Amino acid sequence: MSIAAPVQDNDGEYIQEINAPEGIRYAVLFTEAKGEKNDNPNEKQNHSLGCMVVRIHDLTDKITLSHNRFEIDLKHLIDDPLEIVKPYMSHRLKDFNYLEDTGHQLKLFVNETLSKSKLEYGISHGDIHHGNVHFGNDGSITLFDFDCFGYGWRAYDIAVYLWHQQLNRPASDKDDPKQKQWEDFLNGYSSMRQINPNELKAINAFVAIRDIWLMGMHFWSLERNRGCDWLSDGYFDFHMDFIKKWVQDHILL
Repeated sequence: MSIAAPVQDNDGEYIQEINAPEGIRYAVLFTEAKGEKNDNPNEKQNHSLGCMVVRIHDLTDKITLSHNRFEIDLKHLIDDPLEIVKPYMSHRLKDFNYLEDTGHQLKLFVNETLSKSKLEYGISHGDIHHGNVHFGNDGSITLFDFDCFGYGWRAYDIAVYLWHQQLNRPASDKDDPKQKQWEDFLNGYSSMRQINPNELKAINAFVAIRDIWLMGMHFWSLERNRGCDWLSDGYFDFHMDFIKKWVQDHILL
């Protein structure tokens, strides 16, 4: 399995402190992620990526981490993000109330559908999509960006890929390759680990949940000097439309 790993400095440390104008910043150097980004992977690449996710899940089931990681649970995915975005949606109370109600219903659905058994819950990458993968001409895949990894449902790890596909799909469905790419990825995963029916049901719920999480993450970043010119009403329009349409199309509530 190929990943971009952190590199130690001459003192054996991984994290560097940088004195920036706004205060201390932290930096880590990683090995090269060989290959290239590809927003439209072919069948073999998507299938191989699905297989790679299974290997991550299988390998991490057999190890004990030396450092604690957070839970990618419903508090992390729904409650905390809603608390973060609430002050920024004071002028859109109807939309926020929808998010809050939808989040509550999705929590009930996941809790009724999934367990935290070892087969369904464990260490997960948390952010698997084409932006965090490089594909090599030799068929190799290098995965990076592990800052979201923690303990969560494996169905969520799978759903992040679907969410990314759907969020970036073209306005027209004509000749849209995204559905085929998702099927190839899912076939790859399923070829190495059987996905139970409840996990399959939960995947669609996790797509909407992921977008709620993303909104929270963006506004959390805003408070840490990321900038805000793009966090406009157009931003809210886009994500509210996506969540509402996804929930409606998949009869989640």
